[in-house]
Amino acid sequence: MKKNFSKIIVLILFLTLTNVAAKAQDLVEFLATEACTCVTDLVKMNPSENPEEDLAKCIEAVFEENLEAIEEIYGENFVSYDSEAFRKLGEEVGMKLAKDCKIFMELFVKKAQNDKEKETEYFKKGEAYLNAGETDLAISAYNSAIEINPKKAEYYNQRGVAYFRNEDYYRAISDFYRAVEIAPKYHRPFHNMAFSKYQLRDYKLALADVEEAIQIDPEYVASHNLKGLILNELGRPEEARVSFEKAMQLDEKDPDFPYNIGYTYYDERNYEKALEYFLKAESLGKNTVAVLSKVGNCYDILGNHPKAVDYHSKCLALDAADYGSYYNRGLAYLSMEANEEAKNDFEKALTLDDEDVDAYYNLSKAYFGLGNLEKSMELIEQSMAMDTRNASYYDLRAAIFESQGKLDRAIEDYTVSISLYPDDCEIHLALGKLFVKSQNPIRAKVYFQNALDKGCEEAEDLMGNL
Repeated sequence: MKKNFSKIIVLILFLTLTNVAAKAQDLVEFLATEACTCVTDLVKMNPSENPEEDLAKCIEAVFEENLEAIEEIYGENFVSYDSEAFRKLGEEVGMKLAKDCKIFMELFVKKAQNDKEKETEYFKKGEAYLNAGETDLAISAYNSAIEINPKKAEYYNQRGVAYFRNEDYYRAISDFYRAVEIAPKYHRPFHNMAFSKYQLRDYKLALADVEEAIQIDPEYVASHNLKGLILNELGRPEEARVSFEKAMQLDEKDPDFPYNIGYTYYDERNYEKALEYFLKAESLGKNTVAVLSKVGNCYDILGNHPKAVDYHSKCLALDAADYGSYYNRGLAYLSMEANEEAKNDFEKALTLDDEDVDAYYNLSKAYFGLGNLEKSMELIEQSMAMDTRNASYYDLRAAIFESQGKLDRAIEDYTVSISLYPDDCEIHLALGKLFVKSQNPIRAKVYFQNALDKGCEEAEDLMGNL
């Protein structure tokens, strides 16, 4: 029988109303009074760090001493953990203790209330610290809340968010797992687990988690967006766009979703579609360097160089020290043959990053366009010293040599360029023209034929003129 009494503490805390006979009610009051007296004396004489044990001992003793009276009312088989009568008796005694026993109130009800207040206070502090970016303080506050109530899924989720913001992704994932163990239908920790694994580039597991989050809450827009990001990383851009489109349906005003769709098209080099969605993102208020620079790049690639210049200029209005905007605007100016403006932009870019070899190369092109062959040569040779295997650098130096009348040196550089990139028909064509200038029609014909075979139709007319 004693093995069942040890569980009575659980039962007496069910503070629900039940209807019992008057005789049973008298017994309940008597049992509660006896239990209260017992636990009061125990606490006064020898206070325990675990008052629940004191109460359990008293309940057990009182029930044993009054077993005959209990069985008279509830039956001989009432002392069974599964007995409905046993459960009701525990509830009634618990109600009386909670209502009339001062020590019970002090030990259990008030303590529970105080713990709840502290728990809530710690959690609120954690939220305030998290919102203020004080993640370490937030973690400490969440720790205190969890210590009081280790069965609250939200506490683990929010502590996981704090770890996530510290880029401590493995601890974050551990907390998110704990949250879903406690609350399997809580979608946020599934979403947050997916985001953490996305940051760790574990895309397949991230996809499984975000799909679970969507299954639990299909209206949570951030999960559809995250799924799109994951699918794009997995090389599934069409499916990614479906997820981004779903996010757009749920929130038509968020500019991130059309931007993400545009990015998938940009990666596929479908610049017209990319531009369409980047412009939509801009129209929704995403006037950031990231968006505006992509718009500018699309315009430049599609041949609308003045619009490209406009958008890269908008970027610089937002951030006057943005290297990429100077560089990209310089490219647009080069395409417009606005060499002075291009020169200025590439020189400014190099003051911000003097290790980008392509900036030296494009600055050399600008000087070449301005007719300053000496400066152009200086810069292209600086580029070649930084990267000896870029065919474009040899092409530009060959053009400079040709402009200087050094045809043999130009032929040498174009020959190196072809060895690096043998399928460039334009260089075969250029070599053919150089051999014409060098009065070597036989070699010229060879390179014109190569150029024609590789797709440069102009070579056919040039061969006909030999």
